[in-house]
Amino acid sequence: MQSKSFRINSKTTIHISGSDNQSDLDKPLYATNWFNTKSKNIYNLYGALAFPHVKKVGGEVVFKGKIKETLSGDDTLKRESLLIVKYPSADSFLGLFAQKLFLIKSLLRVKAVKDFVFGFVKMNNGIARSTQNPKKYSGDKNYLVHIIKGETEVEMPKDNYPTGINLFFDGQKTAYIGRSSDGAEIKNGPFFIDRILIWEGEDKEELKSWATSTEFPIKQTNNIDQEIFLIDRLL
Repeated sequence: MQSKSFRINSKTTIHISGSDNQSDLDKPLYATNWFNTKSKNIYNLYGALAFPHVKKVGGEVVFKGKIKETLSGDDTLKRESLLIVKYPSADSFLGLFAQKLFLIKSLLRVKAVKDFVFGFVKMNNGIARSTQNPKKYSGDKNYLVHIIKGETEVEMPKDNYPTGINLFFDGQKTAYIGRSSDGAEIKNGPFFIDRILIWEGEDKEELKSWATSTEFPIKQTNNIDQEIFLIDRLL
């Protein structure tokens, strides 16, 4: 499996490791942050300070949101916040760790978040577009986030959705981030998301009703855990 690494000091190396033999770390990766916050103020400060470093390596915010309502599923998968950032490649993401100021500012993130789940997905399908200058989402669309743990072989339909509902983002796990010290075994961070889907709809109640109906594309099965949320889009 493909892997990339960057040594941040004399003892510690950061690694990005493909999750399977099909992972291509030279193609765009979508860093998926799924977490709870300990301090919203500190996290917002971290975001403002870190964004110039993200932009410098070609990173672009695709989606940021906060969970508003749980519709169904397994509470063990639940977090309150979602952030997806697109990077041109694994090497571009590792370029963050070459910036000493970014490493210092990242200490704020450690203080600000808890139950942090982080890894990389590839975008299978969707209409999501990234922005170089995220400020605040000003549209009127409504969004569902569908978190899946476990293998899903479902082929998503491309056009057969109810009127006013679109597949915004379909991401499939492709890589982990980890670290090693003095040549020791790599320890990957927790990333239980095998697939993440974001649905966009014009009418909130229609979107919620569809997500819990028999028409919804992915069904509950014994080999996957999943949870579906209504989410307020922030960026």
